[in-house]
Formats: sequence, structure tokens, C-alpha cells
Amino acid sequence: MPPIPLLVFVLLALVGHVVFWVGFVNRTHACGWNHRVVDALTMISAVALAGVPLWAAWLWAAGGWPAVRQSTALAAYAWVMAPLTVLSIVHQVWLRLHPERRTVSKSVTAERIDFRPELGLGIANPVPRAFCRLPGNQVLTLSVERLTLGLPRLPGELAGLKIALLADLHMSGRFGIELYQKIIEQANAWRPDLVILAGDLVEKDHCTPWVADTYGRLTAPLGVHYVLGNHDKKCDHAAVRRALDAVGAVDVSRQAAQVEHNNHVIQIAGNELPWFGPPAEFTDPGANADPDLRLVVAHNPDQFGWAVERGADLMLAGHNHGGQVQFPPLGPVLTPSLHGTRYACGTFRRGDTIMHVTRGTGSLAPFRYFCPPELTLITLEQPSS
Repeated sequence: MPPIPLLVFVLLALVGHVVFWVGFVNRTHACGWNHRVVDALTMISAVALAGVPLWAAWLWAAGGWPAVRQSTALAAYAWVMAPLTVLSIVHQVWLRLHPERRTVSKSVTAERIDFRPELGLGIANPVPRAFCRLPGNQVLTLSVERLTLGLPRLPGELAGLKIALLADLHMSGRFGIELYQKIIEQANAWRPDLVILAGDLVEKDHCTPWVADTYGRLTAPLGVHYVLGNHDKKCDHAAVRRALDAVGAVDVSRQAAQVEHNNHVIQIAGNELPWFGPPAEFTDPGANADPDLRLVVAHNPDQFGWAVERGADLMLAGHNHGGQVQFPPLGPVLTPSLHGTRYACGTFRRGDTIMHVTRGTGSLAPFRYFCPPELTLITLEQPSS
């Protein structure tokens, strides 16, 4: 039996090993590289993630702890990985205490809607259906979250503006069209002033015809505005844009849109970096007046800095799915972001710019734990004093 300090060190090294390779996967999925390259690097990471512990186990089986300790390469690797665990803990504490999270004026109420009784598990293809049967899986339980945000520069006449945010539906055929129609019904029932689609809308070409009977049913006085995401690039994304345009949705990825509400100008600029570009820019609305509300729609929350630099009041994003699975009390682990789990989901503030990152409503992976799909219904207000 090895001494307790050695066991603690091995545990730290093992956790650090997981932190390193998961972090590597997170960042490769945020770089905008060809999806085949990303898939290959993900596979290599999975092999390394499983391979190093198996190597250590093989040494243990061959000669016990002495054999493990005598492996110079394994020992050197462990000495590098163990400190990562400590750094990761410090990083998680820093994320929770960071001013970006603590200075947002907001309130949230949530309602859970379980679609299984109404739609049944037949809504899913065989493999997703098997996952749906797992205890605690929330993939078919929609969290309708009513979020009130206080924007520092919001004119009083725009207070009460209602925005429905949908992202990451990933229409691929894993689940039937009826699931997405139910989500659309929930958004419409709230009677939003404006609807935002923040990317990863269609993943497979055979689902592009679904656009008319899903996104085409969205209604809002100020319109439906959209950007695409990385998974839209896996299909004929030009056809997806044409289908969305045909149902009246407005593509804001290249040129900012301008709408008026209560005689105030709202500009909506899209950002699809790093997968498509260049992004749209805010424009002069005329009469030498600035927009009364600058809204950025981005699939990737890593573009927060871009929005801040352009003086945006609000940025809405998706992409990270909230981590898909969260581990209380650690939170999310897998998030495809250059910032790791920092922007997995939630509301953030930098200067006078607020960003909300939705967990998304979709079905890329047929499992969610402690991280239900999210339909976000946002009401804008002036900040409370």
C-alpha cells in the first residue's frame, strides 16, 4: 500500500490530466478550424485521456507501485499535471467571484416543461431514445427562463422591451420536427417584441425544409433576426440562409439591421466569427444620432470583447450549451470556448455591456444533466438603483 501523500499526489495528477485534455478539446472546438481537423484532434485527445491511466494501470499490474514510480516519463507527466488541479480550483473560485458575474442587475424565474408525456419517446431516433430513458436526463425538459436585465444605458422608453432568445436547436433528425415546433410555440406564447436566433439552427441538409414549419412560425412586431453557428457549416449553410430569408427572418451577420420601438432606434449587428466573417458593424442611423440600443447577436460568447469595443449595450450568444452536463458543485466541464468554462452560460457584464449566454434548446447530444435546455425570454429594464 503506497503512503497517503503519494496517493494524494496521484489523485491530483489524475485530475490535472483530465483538466488538461478536456481544456485542450474545449479550445480546439473554438478556433474555427475545419470540422474534420477538430474531430481528429478530439479523437486524439480521447485516446490520450484514456491511454495515460491505462498505461499506469498496466505498469501497476506488471510490477506494482515500484514499477509505476520507476517510469521516468510517467513521473514527469504527473509532476506537470498535479499542479494543474490546484490551478483549476483557483480558476473556478476566480470565475465565481469575477466582477463580470457580480455586477449584473437582473432577476430570473424559470418554468420546467417536460415534453415526454405529450410527445413520447418516439420523438427521438433509436439511439437518442435510449439516452432519453436514462434517469435524470433533462434533454426533453425545457426550462423557460424569464430574465429581466437592467441595462445601464437603456432609455426609459425602451424599458419593457421583450426579446425571445433561441440558440443551438441543432435540427438534425435526431429528434422529430414536433419537438422544435413545441419550443417555437412556447416562444410565441410570450408575445415577444423581438426574436433572436443565435446560431446552430440546422445541422443536416434534410432538415433545411423544416425551417418553414419551425423558425417560419416565429412572430414578433420587430421581426426575427439571426446568425449562423459552427454546426450550420456542416450542411449547405447557404441553403439554410435562403430558407430563413424566405420566411422573413433577417440575416444580421453581414449588415446591421435597424428597427424602431417607441420612437427609439435599435440596431442589431451579427457576429459569426470565427466560422464566418467578417461581422456586421453598427452604422450611423441618420440625423447624426447614435442608436438608442446597440444589440449584438453572436453564436460564440468568445466575441464578448468585440461587442464591448463597439459600445454594445447587450450581446446575446449560445454555442456552449451550458456545458451540456454540469457537476455540482464544480459546474460545467466541456465547453467549446477559448475561455474554457468562463462563458458556459449565464449573464455577464463588462463596462456598460451586458452579455447573456443561453444553454440552448437543442439536441446535439441526447443527454443533459443539471443543465436543462433553455428558452430565454428577456425583458429589458433600466437598472435598479
